[in-house]
Amino acid sequence: MKGYDELYKKFMHLDDVVQTNIVNHVNTQTKKIQAEAKLLCPTNTGELRNSIQGETTKTEYGAQGRVFTNKSYAPYVELGTGPTGQSKHEGVSPNINVAYSQKGWSYFDEEKQQWVHTNGQPAQPFLYPSLKNNENRVANELKEDIKKDIEKDIEKEIT
Repeated sequence: MKGYDELYKKFMHLDDVVQTNIVNHVNTQTKKIQAEAKLLCPTNTGELRNSIQGETTKTEYGAQGRVFTNKSYAPYVELGTGPTGQSKHEGVSPNINVAYSQKGWSYFDEEKQQWVHTNGQPAQPFLYPSLKNNENRVANELKEDIKKDIEKDIEKEIT
């Protein structure tokens, strides 16, 4: 087939253009999701909010962004705890099956020097909503960024 090799080379070049820029584009979107997670994160001391990080890695087929925290108590904030968490968990990912304790518990509060009973805490999701709220925007902006990269490269080829 005449011209096949040339056409194939051009398509492979466009793939190189996309692969070269995709990590930067995904990183930009990851930072936006990270910023929203920080806004949605409940805060007392600011420790949890300040621990929210974002990272982007190159993968075999493009790039992957990840927003996370390394605080061990973050899941208790995101998902809630005990009977209170089970009854008040709006905004938690429907893809997570949480097993809540069915009764409250007591602990000794060192500062107050007394026993305290609790039924847990309500969920205060911040990670899942930050992704869900931006899902369509991220997809559209990535599509537009890639389209611009391709158009810019084609324009360069023509001139």
